[in-house]
Amino acid sequence: MKLGFLYSDEFGERVMGNLINYSIFCRACDVTCEHCRASYGSYASDIYWLHEVPKDLPTFIDDPSQYLPRELPELDILLVIGVHPDILSTIPDMVSSSTIKAVIVPIECKDWCPPGLRRQLTERFEEIGVEAAFPKPFCSFTLSGKRYLDAFIERYRVGRPILEVDIDGGVVKRATVVRSAPCGATWFISRQILNKRIVEIEEAVSKAHHAYPCTGSMQVDPEIGDTILHKAGYMAREAVKDAIVRSGYRGELRVDDRMIQVKTWTTLIPEVQVLLEVFPAFEDVNDMIERILWTTTGELHNPSRYTLKLKRHGVEKVLSSNSELRLLEHEDKLIVEEAP
Repeated sequence: MKLGFLYSDEFGERVMGNLINYSIFCRACDVTCEHCRASYGSYASDIYWLHEVPKDLPTFIDDPSQYLPRELPELDILLVIGVHPDILSTIPDMVSSSTIKAVIVPIECKDWCPPGLRRQLTERFEEIGVEAAFPKPFCSFTLSGKRYLDAFIERYRVGRPILEVDIDGGVVKRATVVRSAPCGATWFISRQILNKRIVEIEEAVSKAHHAYPCTGSMQVDPEIGDTILHKAGYMAREAVKDAIVRSGYRGELRVDDRMIQVKTWTTLIPEVQVLLEVFPAFEDVNDMIERILWTTTGELHNPSRYTLKLKRHGVEKVLSSNSELRLLEHEDKLIVEEAP
């Protein structure tokens, strides 16, 4: 597969570095490095073309072609990362007479590719028969049934992260990267969850994600209702939690602090048995829901993806942020359902 990069943001260099996998690409573990990335290999020979576009450009560009090459080499897939929207808008015309079969436009900042421009580009790429993807962020990129885009994910094992873990005695003993975030953060996260107890993993993933660091924008994106950095963090947590569920772990989890003590027995969502041992008046109900969702392998810090219901004597009731959770009884069941 022949790859080309058109970029003007350091994130492009990070994606390339992950594929090239040179010896000092990842320094996140510093002196404790165990060279976990050695098993990934290197795809440097697949990168046929690079073209860096200046970053400091005017708000409006009258002639975007002055920043683009006159012609393209023979390529299969073109990655366009962080270029000016006016330049991005000309990409379909640039690739229409080329050998390029797919274009990937990662969106790590809402200004890289506004929704209106994305719709226009999608239509234009369809007209010229070129596959296109606009993952926001790049680590949300997943299989879609499109031949060349799927081949990219499968060959380079990048996109939405997938891990496998082995758990012994409630402790992660092994973590293997099946598919990494394109920036390479998943490899670092896999090292940071080793020898952690299940109830310590959420904090470990959060710290690792920020320490790598994630370069997603911290501006709120109206389209997703959150920052792109946070969305990337949610997916990192999902990857680890999904790995725990797939491992078959059925341990007893606890969350204990001076405000709450919760004991749960994990089974596959959507239904879990929850025993509330101590439940004093608790004002921060949202935080309470997040804690329960974590112990039930749900979405900590992203409760909007799930609906929390109370099942009592066969009758279900949705628990909202205003619910009086202190009224829960020992025999109640909490049901976690994915929101529509």
